[in-house]
Amino acid sequence: MLVTFQAIHKFAQARPPGIYKEDYIDSLYMFFNERKPESLVCPQTPEWKSLPDPDFHGVSVSATDNYADILQQVHAHFRMHNLVIFSENMVAACMHI
Repeated sequence: MLVTFQAIHKFAQARPPGIYKEDYIDSLYMFFNERKPESLVCPQTPEWKSLPDPDFHGVSVSATDNYADILQQVHAHFRMHNLVIFSENMVAACMHI
């Protein structure tokens, strides 16, 4: 099952270029106990990453502040996917009773 691959791809479509840090992708595969495809290639570091950090009311905001939010969105996708699969399995099991 390539649930992690599909979620990473879906996330990349929603927020290009997607997750470009290989250690984050490795962590997702490890967390969901899936084997990372050997053919998976991480996107290049986006151009905005090399720009100076934006200034927000006199406070410098790091570009890395968004990473926790991004990972939360990916994890939420997986939780929802697992809930759908569980629900489908429960309905199927109840139909056989």
